[in-house]
Amino acid sequence: MFEIDLDIDNKKFDSFVKEHSTGELLQLASWGEVKSANEWYFEKIAIKNNNKVVASCLVLFRRLGLGKYTIAYIPKGYTGDNKNSELNIKIINEIKKLCKKHHAILIDFETNVLRNSSNILVDDLRSQGFKIRGHEEKDFPYQTQYDMVVYFKDLETDTREYLNKKTERLLRVAEKAELKIENVGLEKVDIFTRLSDETSERNGISLRNNDYYKNIIEFFKRDNNVDFYLISLDANTFKNNIENNIKLLEKEISGLQKKVNRSSDEKKKEVWETTITEIRNKINSLNKDIEEILKYKSDTIYLSGCLVLYCGKKSYYLYAASSNKFRYLQPNIYMNYKAMENARKRGCISYNLGGVKSINDNLYTFKKSLGGECVEYEGVFTYVVNRPIYILFETALKIRKKLIKIKNKRK
Repeated sequence: MFEIDLDIDNKKFDSFVKEHSTGELLQLASWGEVKSANEWYFEKIAIKNNNKVVASCLVLFRRLGLGKYTIAYIPKGYTGDNKNSELNIKIINEIKKLCKKHHAILIDFETNVLRNSSNILVDDLRSQGFKIRGHEEKDFPYQTQYDMVVYFKDLETDTREYLNKKTERLLRVAEKAELKIENVGLEKVDIFTRLSDETSERNGISLRNNDYYKNIIEFFKRDNNVDFYLISLDANTFKNNIENNIKLLEKEISGLQKKVNRSSDEKKKEVWETTITEIRNKINSLNKDIEEILKYKSDTIYLSGCLVLYCGKKSYYLYAASSNKFRYLQPNIYMNYKAMENARKRGCISYNLGGVKSINDNLYTFKKSLGGECVEYEGVFTYVVNRPIYILFETALKIRKKLIKIKNKRK
């Protein structure tokens, strides 16, 4: 006999999610707290059997500006045995009841089910009136259709073995530059936000603000479920290394120039002179790096940063940002390598590199180079709770889009 608990303590709720094999980061009450500071609010459903929690579900609500009405969103499904049809039906019905209570006009149930896998939950959702949005990019309004996940084999395997050969070579560039990684706290969120602003401008996308990052760190730091990494370059060390490198290159030019002066073989002289030109170009580039370094007042130059969150034995590379400067030093590769290494030491079995919109974009290539395997999800299933208000809302939305389009044309 199932019992329903809508007042379960956040800590107990999260403990169940973290310990269950189907538990996901976005199903945590801690995640609900983060979203509550950003236009959403949340409720929890726990299903018990003999006073023991056997399933849990986080439900996010967002007010629509239509009086009391909301939309409901279940991120990454629910935690529990989704192969148990009786349990599936029970949690689906409890979600419907809760959503009616909160005047939701529709429910978006985002499954954590792999596409084309034989899954009882998908069948049960359909039997209860839920309809899949589809499998195009537009049908994934919340999370992406694909995730790139590194699955750790064991603790003995060297983290470098998950990287492809090219990425491993690029990692050595970062190590040679003596990049440093710091695990920091709230006191350095401003630095991350500045990097985030640079990333937004470079990629033409909108990222989160300072307060949002602070909320994540505050809510997840309580149970040691977040690492906030910053990658930096020591200006003095790097400048000294460049100057030493320039001296070696100048010595190489001197040796080649002597060969040119002594030789009567025109073909060899041409090869050596070409090499000399290439080395001089490299020296010019290094001198520009020194000029760039001298612009910084601080000895520490921050190049990239990320937030890695944890849910039990799963780790998530959730938010990342990087500077436009010194990108050739590969700070992002170094950062992910170190974050993966630390996640493995923590006992994690996976490192989720986050989503990609398409298997054809550069982000996919980058994440694959770090050892990420592409995971495609079944998608979002929608249930209309209040059809008259839903139709009214959809009509108003279409009119608003048309008005915006007309306004933009007049500009």
